[in-house]
Order: sequence, then structure tokens, then C-alpha cells
Amino acid sequence: MRAILVDDEVIALDLLEKFIRKISELKIVGKYTNPIKAYEAIIGEKPDIVFLDINMPEMCGMTLAKKVLKVFPEVGIVFVTAHSEYAVEAFEIEAVDYLTKPVNTNRLMKTIERLKIRINKKSYNSPVISCFKTLEFKRTLNHSQIDVNWRTTKARELFAFLVHNRFESVRKDVIIDTLWPETDVKNASTQLYSTVYQIRRTLDQIQFPIEIISTNNQYKIKMNGVRTDVDHMEQGLKNLEFTSKEKLKFYKSLLRLYKGDYLEEDNYHWALSEQNRLRVLWTSYLNEIAGYYLDRRKYAEAIMLYLHYQSIASYNEDIYFKLMQLFEKIGDRKSIEMQYSKLKKMLKEQFDDVPSIEVKQWYKSRIKSRYYNKKVRFDH
Repeated sequence: MRAILVDDEVIALDLLEKFIRKISELKIVGKYTNPIKAYEAIIGEKPDIVFLDINMPEMCGMTLAKKVLKVFPEVGIVFVTAHSEYAVEAFEIEAVDYLTKPVNTNRLMKTIERLKIRINKKSYNSPVISCFKTLEFKRTLNHSQIDVNWRTTKARELFAFLVHNRFESVRKDVIIDTLWPETDVKNASTQLYSTVYQIRRTLDQIQFPIEIISTNNQYKIKMNGVRTDVDHMEQGLKNLEFTSKEKLKFYKSLLRLYKGDYLEEDNYHWALSEQNRLRVLWTSYLNEIAGYYLDRRKYAEAIMLYLHYQSIASYNEDIYFKLMQLFEKIGDRKSIEMQYSKLKKMLKEQFDDVPSIEVKQWYKSRIKSRYYNKKVRFDH
């Protein structure tokens, strides 16, 4: 999340910046004592949040906030002031919060937490580009995909490549070397311009607000509020805090965004590095959340997470073994046998192999144990 700070007192600005850096990962992209320059920066930078003093020369902070919101209604406003008489007016313009000086760090933490919730709710209702498993367009994260008729496969790939590089500009020669490596430069340049034109027409047809900008022999994709499922997952799971059932529910919903490897079905060679990175990242998040449940002996919840893992990475022998061990925890012999049978079938079909000696011995010892024999007689 990105923030701009505005206060006519330099000391107050520096102190607020110090507090913010101490308790959060907000990226401060600007500090201003002049409200007019601050307005220009806010409209240009489009931060997620503006921390704004009210009593300032040249322009009152409340006036600045209303002016900003008229042009950029998505931004969150947090008033930071020594006076309380503007609280009602701040509420009327739907400010995220109203802090009184001197700022208390605990109070500031609550404000930032409120901001995170606000951004999460807003982003869930924004258009989305899905990149897990395959490239898809959605009106919101929970909508089904939009049918898109790409004129050529290169148009689809170039669009995916620009989304892949959405945080930076890409030189035209790099695009040509990546997508048209065996075509002479003149013909490749012609194909590039034609393909960009096709992408722009496609985006217009489906009424998606994304733009393709061409400057200085480079292309850059301007997302205009559209987010990827990758961004949702990474930002939402960046700092796991197991403080409430609502947060755990939210984390698990983010894990479910991972429907398969990054652009897996499209099989783009330039996506392999990101594919591996995201697979490792997602696995680490899943294991951390599952570990939280295991520490509290909530085995059913951990099993559900690993079953989702298995549905995506069915080739991973370790997942079958982990699930067998978890099913042992809840005394579910039938599910242990089912997992072992699925493991044998997968290894035979995928690798012409058999389960490891460790897994075989574990399975044999558990299935023959007196505990399970008693369990079966009791259940029947």
C-alpha cells in the first residue's frame, strides 16, 4: 500500500513518517507541507491513502480532501489534526479515520488495519486478470470468466507478457526477441504493432479499463485499478496474523485462488521462473496456515488444506503421505487406504514407480495395528 503525508509542519510530517515505518509496511511515496503541491502529487501518484492535516495555510485540509475525492474517489483519507471540531465533517466525506495529535501508535495501527480491510473489500469488487492455471478476465474476483475472442494466439501471449511485466516498461526489442525470436526485425516490428492494435481492440470490446501505453520505444501496461489474482494472493498473505476466525477464512479464500501453476495451461517459456516462485510461495503459505491448525490439533481443517494442495499437485508423493498421517490422527482408516491406493496409481501412471520403503512400512504398520482393528469393530 502507498501513502502520501501532508502537514504544514515539517516536524509533524517526520514524526508521522517515523511512526508509520515503525508499525507497518506502508510505502510513503511523498511528504508535502504545501497543499497545492500535495494535490498535484496525489492526482499523479494515486496512492492508496493520504494522511492529511486540516489547519494549513493556502488551502484547508478539508477543502483539499474534497477536491481530491472529486477527481480520485478511490483514495482513502485519514485526517491527522490537533482539533476535534471537524470530526463530523470528516465522517460525512467518508474519511477512513480521524486521528488527533499527538498520534498514538496503537491508534495508528488500528487505522492501518481499517485501511487494509477497506482496500481488500474494494479490490474484491474490481476487475481481475486471473493468471493462475490460465489467463482469464473477470468482472470481479468472484465472477465467472468473461469470454474473450483473441484474434491471434500472439495477441493473447503479448497481453499476458505485458501483464507479467505490469510493474515496469518493456523495450520493444525485448518483446520482439521474446515473442518473435526467429523473425527478421522489420517483419517482427510490423507484427508487434499489429498485435498491440489487436489487443487494444479486444480490451475495448470487453470494456476492460486496461491501457497499452507506447513511449520511448517501450510498451507499458496501465492496469487502471485492475488487479491480478497473483497480486490479491501475495498482498493478502504477506503478513499472516492468526488473530481471528475472519482472518483465517480470508487467508483460506486467498489460497483457493491458486487453481494451478502460473499460466500453466498457456505454457509460456518466459513464465517459468515466476511459475516456480509462486508455487514455492503458495506452498509456504499453505504449510504455515496448516501448521497453525496442527498446533491446535484441528486436524480436519489441516486435511482440507492439504486436499486442496493435492488437487493441484497430484504428482507430489509427500502430500499423500502427509494426508495419510493426518487421517491417522482422526482414526480414519478408510481414508488412509484410499490415499495409499491413489498414491500407488499416481506413481505407476506418472513415473512407472512404487511408493517409497518408508511409506510402505508406515502404511503396513498402521493398517495392521490393533488400534485400527478395534476402531473398525467399534464402528461396525
